[in-house]
Amino acid sequence: MAKRISDLLASCIATVADGFERFPSRPGSWYRRSCTPLFSFIVVQHSTKYKCFEVDVVSTVFPSWDRKYGTLQLRRSTGLANLRVGSSMIPIEEVAYRYVADPQEALHVIGSELRSYALPWFDAHRSEMDADPIVQRGLAEIGQEGVCSITLEELKWSLRDEAARVGAALRQRKETAILAADLLRWAGEQQRTSRCTCRGGITAFLGSTSHQPPRR
Repeated sequence: MAKRISDLLASCIATVADGFERFPSRPGSWYRRSCTPLFSFIVVQHSTKYKCFEVDVVSTVFPSWDRKYGTLQLRRSTGLANLRVGSSMIPIEEVAYRYVADPQEALHVIGSELRSYALPWFDAHRSEMDADPIVQRGLAEIGQEGVCSITLEELKWSLRDEAARVGAALRQRKETAILAADLLRWAGEQQRTSRCTCRGGITAFLGSTSHQPPRR
């Protein structure tokens, strides 16, 4: 049964968009697509006992997911059912994708909802990052100073200044510390994996925000 579910799920994900590949993580079945500067994840869990699936979607600059939900400037995650309903708080009975006899009944719905709700959500994150002056200020600061030179406190205050200048919403002003830490973590990971230098990687990041996403 597990092998059949795995095969059916792989076929379902293949109908959603190009580029999603199986990612070795647990629990559930994880699929990841890389489209610089973002990674898109689809995480599916299945219960044979209750005959249902649950699906999470993730968009992040980081190559893995810590299984924490929320919406931040560089990373966000939620349930597919939450996207369908349009709320972060939904009844538990809305979360699961159930079937009576054949798992393909639920997978057909999952595939349809991934195309209708998750793909636009992935694209929206890219557009929002590109248009966010606070994110762009942070990228420019690191690009100018280099991740090896700028401190967390310096970047936090720079982002706060930019948030005040553009009249950012209260939530964005409160999250500048998280954004600063995420930016430095991302740049540091790029440096450690030798994908870029301290300065060159941020330049690549800035240039990639207008990169076209994979074909749907």
